Amino acid sequence: MSEFDETLDPSTDEKDSSESLAENQLYDFITNQPVKDTPVEHVLQTIARALVDEYEFDHTQLQRDQSVSYEVYDEHGKSRKVRRKVDVAVFAPGPLRDDQNKIIRVCIVQAPSVKANDPRKGVYLLEEVLGGLPACDYGLWSNGTDLVFKRKLTGGLRLEPEYEDLYDLPGNGETAADLDDPNRQAGRIATGDNLQRTFARVHDYIYG
Repeated sequence: MSEFDETLDPSTDEKDSSESLAENQLYDFITNQPVKDTPVEHVLQTIARALVDEYEFDHTQLQRDQSVSYEVYDEHGKSRKVRRKVDVAVFAPGPLRDDQNKIIRVCIVQAPSVKANDPRKGVYLLEEVLGGLPACDYGLWSNGTDLVFKRKLTGGLRLEPEYEDLYDLPGNGETAADLDDPNRQAGRIATGDNLQRTFARVHDYIYG
């Protein structure tokens, strides 16, 4: 488990500080600030904690509600600049959190009613964001039930990035090749009930 400054640890004095929370609030793991208690927020919190506790990123590398901007192209080759929100971004180690080119993982969380194949808010959005961030090759998308991992492929003869499905997210210092290591712990985000059921289905299929 990564260590981080105690002042940033939302578990510090959690019992005492929770007394000041409103009934419909919870403490955000990343900022240690009160946020509205919603199903989406619960999924976001599960993912944020797993990134630190299981995937071994440092707490200081995480940023929530990160704004990113980039150009996208339509079928006619015409470009336009768009701005998107990344629910949880993981930055490369270092003090700066204002350079989107240093983002190395992205996590997008949607409401339970949003399907993975939604043309605007589904997995397509994750692929679009990955394509706009040059240093980010891995990301995940979830609506609390479905959990999708993606890898961006560039270079070679590719004129545009391509995207492939993964069955887990590479952790700190890992690449997609490390996912096949038999000694690696798998399915580590599955700490919430819905996500746990999703991982059970996925890994039953993979290892069956």
